[in-house]
Parts: sequence; structure tokens; C-alpha cells
Amino acid sequence: MLYLGIDTSNKYLIVTLFNDDEVLYFKQIEAKRQVSEICNVEIKKGFDHINKTVSHLSGIVVTRGPGSFTGVRIALSIAKVMAMTLDIPLYSVSSMQYYSGISSQSVLLDARSKKAFLGHYDKGSIVSEEQVLTADLNTDLNYIGDLELLDKDYTYGDLSEHFRLLKPYWKSESVFDAKPDYLKNNL
Repeated sequence: MLYLGIDTSNKYLIVTLFNDDEVLYFKQIEAKRQVSEICNVEIKKGFDHINKTVSHLSGIVVTRGPGSFTGVRIALSIAKVMAMTLDIPLYSVSSMQYYSGISSQSVLLDARSKKAFLGHYDKGSIVSEEQVLTADLNTDLNYIGDLELLDKDYTYGDLSEHFRLLKPYWKSESVFDAKPDYLKNNL
């Protein structure tokens, strides 16, 4: 079974092609404002690299947010169109859960306007509800993500295996009803 994973929720465009056993192609590009122009190009490069076509796909997994308003919508829109056109399952995973992978740590992402998205994870499971914070953060926690918010260098670690390893946490989505999770609406 071949899967496509797409994340455009943050500063990176991430395209992953993988099966149940291994990652066949992984591309992580700091794209920011160019993601809508290059996402489909990078997906095609991935298929070319592994000598397969989209017709070989068994499913698509996409990050559903939180993250950049436009970024979250780009990946979700591409994934929905592909899943509907190919008549294959669509799955989603939280963006912050994706960044954490199956490790135990806290993920911090810039939510703009002096706010941060925060999530705590233990081996892939969400420990506490993902939230938006406006207050000072506990700098003693083991964070990954946009650490420049804490005056530290940002770090995301190796994300190449995360879509594959998080398969038990994928949420099955309807191509008609799948929606981004912005979290900011909860403020």
C-alpha cells in the first residue's frame, strides 16, 4: 500500500511517500509564501523519484492544523481533490501531533499576534487538549517547533517517518466534510 503525506501548516512544505514498512520519498522545504505554487510540483517529483504514479496510491494523510490559515487550507484542498478524484481514503492528523511524532514532548508553534499553539504528547498520544496561549510559556519543558518564541533556535527534528509512524492515530475523513482545525476560534 502506498500513501502520500502532506503538511503545509507551518513554515515547511512536507511531502512524504511511504508504505507500511518504510518511507520511499521525503521532501521538506522551507516554503512559507510559495507553498501553493510548489506543492503539486513537489508531489510530482516524489512520484517520479519512486517511479510510481498517483494511481498507485492507497490513501492520503494530511495535517489538519492548527497552523497558518492559508497553509492548512492548501494541503487539505489538494488532499481532498486527489482523494475524491482517485476514489481513495482521506486521513488527517493534527499538525502538532505530526511534529511530535511518536516521542514524548511538547510542541510549540507560532500562532502570530504574540500567541502560540501548544500541545503535549506521549508516544503519539495527545496528553492534553491542544490550545492557544497568550501568556508566558514554561521554559523548562522539552519543546520542539518554533522555539524562537522562547529566544532559542527553532528545531523540528527528523520528520521523515512521522506520517508512517502515526498511522494508528490517523482520523478517517470525508472528502466533503473534512475541515481545518484552526484552534484560534477557541479564543
